[in-house]
Amino acid sequence: MKKRTSNTTLDQSPDMFQHKWMNLLTRTHIAFPVTIFFAYAVGLLYFANMHTTLSAASITGLFLAGTLLFTFAEYSVHRWGYHPPEDAGPRFKKFSYTVHGIHHDYPKDKQRLALP
Repeated sequence: MKKRTSNTTLDQSPDMFQHKWMNLLTRTHIAFPVTIFFAYAVGLLYFANMHTTLSAASITGLFLAGTLLFTFAEYSVHRWGYHPPEDAGPRFKKFSYTVHGIHHDYPKDKQRLALP
């Protein structure tokens, strides 16, 4: 495994913390959260089908409603949590940059496409 060093290319963002283990917590491959979400959805669909009295149509409707609700919640957090308004305080701006802004400064860093 190649040792990470701070750099300023658009392909890899710089380290965010002085401690190596904290920097490891700020990076993940996009497949990891996608796999977790997919496995969780399949598990919930299986549980609902096997352990409840809901019909297949109800399960499908609830799944689609949950997908829409999750998408809206994710958009809302991204829009209003990660992109502060102009008059936001410095602490909120620093927080939003730390958890998301670096992704916009280094858009080609494949390890910071998702929040670990």
